Amino acid sequence: MRWFIGNLLTRVEDATELEVEWLDDFCSFSSKEFIPGKRRFEVRTVRLYSRPTDSFPTGFAMSAWRRLKKAGTVVSITDERVCPAKPDPAADLEWLKHHPATPLPITHQIDAVRAVQTHRRGIVWSPTGSGKTEIACGIAKSIPCRWLFFVHRGDLLANTMDRYRERLGEEPGIVGDGQWDIKRFTVVTFQTAWARLKKGDPEMTKLLREAEGIIIDECHTLPATTFLKVAQATPNAYYRVGLSGTPIQRGDKRSVYVLAALGTVIFRVRTTELIELGIISRPRIRMVQVRQLVDLPTWQGVYGAAVVKSSLRNKVLLQMINRAAKPCLVFVQQLLHGKRLEASLRKKGVAVEFVWANKSLAGRQEAIKRLVRGDTEVLICNVIFQEGVDIPSLLSVVIAAGGASCIAALQRIGRGMRASAGKSEFEVWDILDADCGCNGKEHSGCRWLQRHSRERVRAYEAEGHQVDVELSEQQDFGLGLAVV
Repeated sequence: MRWFIGNLLTRVEDATELEVEWLDDFCSFSSKEFIPGKRRFEVRTVRLYSRPTDSFPTGFAMSAWRRLKKAGTVVSITDERVCPAKPDPAADLEWLKHHPATPLPITHQIDAVRAVQTHRRGIVWSPTGSGKTEIACGIAKSIPCRWLFFVHRGDLLANTMDRYRERLGEEPGIVGDGQWDIKRFTVVTFQTAWARLKKGDPEMTKLLREAEGIIIDECHTLPATTFLKVAQATPNAYYRVGLSGTPIQRGDKRSVYVLAALGTVIFRVRTTELIELGIISRPRIRMVQVRQLVDLPTWQGVYGAAVVKSSLRNKVLLQMINRAAKPCLVFVQQLLHGKRLEASLRKKGVAVEFVWANKSLAGRQEAIKRLVRGDTEVLICNVIFQEGVDIPSLLSVVIAAGGASCIAALQRIGRGMRASAGKSEFEVWDILDADCGCNGKEHSGCRWLQRHSRERVRAYEAEGHQVDVELSEQQDFGLGLAVV
């Protein structure tokens, strides 16, 4: 069997039918997807090996080759990619060995850059507060080619550009927020790239085709169909790098697309290592158990009744927020839930503010400043604050939203992990949604809530965090929800 390696795809020749079947199976995955028309989940198999072209995503090439080699299958490989620029051994990366939160020398940032120089493509698994933007700047400085740095939110543009100017002493380019200015290192929002690409914009097509290297910030977002199409429109990008603290932890198995587009994990620094160095703060996770009887046919109905409108659960949340150290960030998923909590906290005399997704970037930044100054004690927010928000003085995070997403769970607690003077720990409060006593066997709602809580616990513990469980003060069903 012969493989011809390209930046996007690897072409296969002279393979037996058995070898093709193996590759087809290796490049396939099954996941549950919600079908709106049928109002139910169905298992769908996705095959990423193309039989018509006998090709598969190059991101799978290394792991597939290792498996085949172990099985004794010989693969002849021809690398057809063209390297635009080799790493510069004289590049000054001294700043990567230092971190403002610790006087000790650090190695993970420069080790991550070296991994990219060696492997040329792959995923850098690095948690919140570890310096992913610093790593990106180190990559760009040490490998002198044309880079596109993709972000999935407009508010990440300015932070990345400021850091690049500081570290490299040159002006970065920008494509997004109504601006188009191309430099050797250009920060691009996925949304702008897709909006212009789908219209057949020749300038965008040219920009993507001429990229010699791409860096995907928060690469766990790459499985989004439009983001993936943008990444696939960069056929000449030899260097392909993903950065994330949660790169392959999606519950729907679509993390396979991240591996397909970028390759395997080439470097990982664990949260516990950075905590020991004092670079990030140690989370103290307390989950308060709430039992409810929930028997509704749809998850939307269960979530509305047992999370958003549940008098018992919200009463426990208010107790948690009251106990939490201030300043405090509270995460909700639905607008109504945030408004309910805000109104209840105001009645108790708590200085609280609720910031929803439709608030402008400037408005969100002002809300953060008020929280840091102490003008407000509690800031309620939604998914817009899960990534790219730095509040080093934050002392607690309260997870009111529930849900099963490992990525969301870790991104939320990451908001409080930024180290600051005198802060080595911070508090995380979450609800351990439990069944009514049926162990999830009688009521679908009980089963869903219990499973989602367990998924969050597993996500916390997988990162090395200790989880302490408390019983809520009131477990009387009369105070909570009883839907039969």
